[in-house]
Amino acid sequence: MEPVCPVCREREMVIIQLEVADRDVTLLSCAACGSRWWRRDGIDVEVGNVVDLAAAAAASGSRRRKGRPSRTA
Repeated sequence: MEPVCPVCREREMVIIQLEVADRDVTLLSCAACGSRWWRRDGIDVEVGNVVDLAAAAAASGSRRRKGRPSRTA
């Protein structure tokens, strides 16, 4: 199903899909009115929920993937 903006009902979206802590996270942005919202595993969530998930992943080190160089100071 193609997403529809909940504010203006436009169907033209910018969609950015990420994986954070083994969860599917998606940012949807309406090209017409600029409204933005987040989904985690297909369910609408507040941006704070995504930030908390990313912070927990960073604290546990789970964001690093095999083969990806780690950053050094």
